[in-house]
Amino acid sequence: MNPMSCSSAPANPARPLTPSASWPAPVVQERELWITGAFRYAGTWPAAIALAATGSVDLDSLVTGHFTLEAVEQALTAGRRDPDTVKAVVRPGG
Repeated sequence: MNPMSCSSAPANPARPLTPSASWPAPVVQERELWITGAFRYAGTWPAAIALAATGSVDLDSLVTGHFTLEAVEQALTAGRRDPDTVKAVVRPGG
């Protein structure tokens, strides 16, 4: 490994990470970047489903735009244009 780069190391050597990641250490240090990992979405789906099922979260309010299939590019880039965009929904056929 290049001595001027950082690499992720598995917390548990018995379960090696796949794939690994590396980044330039000088950039991380100079910009004082924080690098944080997460194990996918472990355990979040049951909690999210329960919140939705009980009505604790207003899911309709999360949808901030509806797009046709022909406008899929606008849907995918909506967040770049409008920082208030949360969820763009694409509806094939209108």
